[in-house]
Amino acid sequence: MTQILFFFNSISFFIVISFYNLLYFIYFILLFFNVYHKKGGLKKMYVYADQKKKLELEKQFMNIIFKKYFLIVQIKIFLLSLIYMVFVISQTIIIEDIFLYKNTFNK
Repeated sequence: MTQILFFFNSISFFIVISFYNLLYFIYFILLFFNVYHKKGGLKKMYVYADQKKKLELEKQFMNIIFKKYFLIVQIKIFLLSLIYMVFVISQTIIIEDIFLYKNTFNK
């Protein structure tokens, strides 16, 4: 019985984590387009005839996206999965103890 419960808990764990991954992926894409359009998008990037300015603008844009948002999102996903895993393990231990307790007094 506890193996079945642990199996369902682990399945629910992967479903929840994949759901949060999907949400954060959508959030990341929305942030990407939001920051991109705030920077002026393609119009502003290709107005500059000077190639150095264009490359500098692209570098700043990529730094904003990957340093500020993507790493924060990955840390959030990792912490969320860690918290949920601790919850699942503690829940299965409690359920297992309840079954052991019932079995000892039913004999």
